[in-house]
Amino acid sequence: MTGQKTPESMQASLKEMNSALLRRMQQKQRAQWQAAMRLKSLESDRNQFMRKLRDAGIIKHDHLDTGEEVYAALDDWRRAELERRDEEICALKAEVSHLQNQLESTQGELMDVKGTFSSLQGCEAEAAASSERIDKLLSQLEDARK
Repeated sequence: MTGQKTPESMQASLKEMNSALLRRMQQKQRAQWQAAMRLKSLESDRNQFMRKLRDAGIIKHDHLDTGEEVYAALDDWRRAELERRDEEICALKAEVSHLQNQLESTQGELMDVKGTFSSLQGCEAEAAASSERIDKLLSQLEDARK
């Protein structure tokens, strides 16, 4: 029996794996939530910025008035800022998607571990039943010898 794992050690190992997977899944969920909150904040900042520009009369319906003297300087700044924020929003959306995929993968791994754990419990029950049958047969053999 040297080198073989006992059902108890296998069960303990599976429980450790299960705990580790649960921790990873929780970390990924937290990271996904934080990325989603950052995305929401950036989108809110962008909308607020656009509202301020409209309220100031610099833009109307998200289009700059080309007749304004301020157009060139403000347009350059606005475009750079919006591009930067749009890139950040796209990156955060990609990160949220990536984290969602990782979370789904981790959930699949967790289901596999749970299935293996259930299978191990079934094997453990079969081993106990077989052990009882062997003990009973040994007892009958002893009785037959007497």
